[in-house]
Amino acid sequence: MKQIRVSFKMISVITLLALTVGCATTQTGTQNRESMLVASGFKTVTPKTTAQQQKLQNLPAGKVTMIQKHGKTYYIFPDPAQNRAYVGGPNEYQAYQQLRAANRISKPLRCTRMQR
Repeated sequence: MKQIRVSFKMISVITLLALTVGCATTQTGTQNRESMLVASGFKTVTPKTTAQQQKLQNLPAGKVTMIQKHGKTYYIFPDPAQNRAYVGGPNEYQAYQQLRAANRISKPLRCTRMQR
């Protein structure tokens, strides 16, 4: 009987912990995404001109946008609330995708393509 109570308490604690982690994950989802982008080698860039700020505002929120500029490919994740963007190249984007897969995040960060 004592063993059943201990088992029930352990299951209750594990369930409570899982619920707590699940709620924290949804609240900090954007922070986790940004942390993973930085860990993958993306650089934080702050727009310096009004034109750059407008371009940042025009990027789709919550998505990585692929941009071709001067024959190079860049991946940009905007953070308009903080007036910054995370910018990386193909290697950084691939590292980000691998990091997400390693963390078993089921919903991939969508990538849209914009022509400039």
